[in-house]
Amino acid sequence: MRHANIQFVLTVISDRKTEVIKYFSDGRDFDINIAYLHQKEPYGLSDAINKGFQWYKNSYVFLALPDTIFYPFHAIRAIREEILASQADLVLGVFPTSKPEQLGPVRFDSSGKAIEVLDKPKGSSVFNTWGIAVWSPTFSKLLNQYMAISLEAQQQPIGNIFNLAITRGLNVRTVFFEDGEYIDLGTPEGLAHVILDRELSGLKEI
Repeated sequence: MRHANIQFVLTVISDRKTEVIKYFSDGRDFDINIAYLHQKEPYGLSDAINKGFQWYKNSYVFLALPDTIFYPFHAIRAIREEILASQADLVLGVFPTSKPEQLGPVRFDSSGKAIEVLDKPKGSSVFNTWGIAVWSPTFSKLLNQYMAISLEAQQQPIGNIFNLAITRGLNVRTVFFEDGEYIDLGTPEGLAHVILDRELSGLKEI
């Protein structure tokens, strides 16, 4: 995030994630400003993001999930450059995956315009997933208004809100990192992949 010239980070945590505060503190050791927001009830990612609306409602927002690893690292900078150049309302960083049914595949056309965002579909012919995102205040307002509808709305996956933006006519674009990689550490496969990589790296050093 620092390399993409992002200066302020808002981290949403629950009571069980205080180790994050101990490690990152206020961000000064990482040359970035970090603040924390407590999510009392774990209604889901969409609700967690919307908790910070009053702080970021007039700003561009970049989203990355803490239990994921993605390559290339310049992907953050690339989607930032895309939203500034295209004046899109929302830009999704999309990565190839062999497990779209566990993630959020995105259909997009040859120009990069998003057509549909799915969330953990039972079957998918699209072998990719969104992994990071950046959006303008227009999308923040849509998210905030949708979250106010009901508790059920608050529990909707963020991918469904991305798709809502498409159906509402917002300018939603993608940047596809064809040679990239996206690893979800919240799945057994993702965690095993990282552990195996570290073990192999250790063998190479030996």
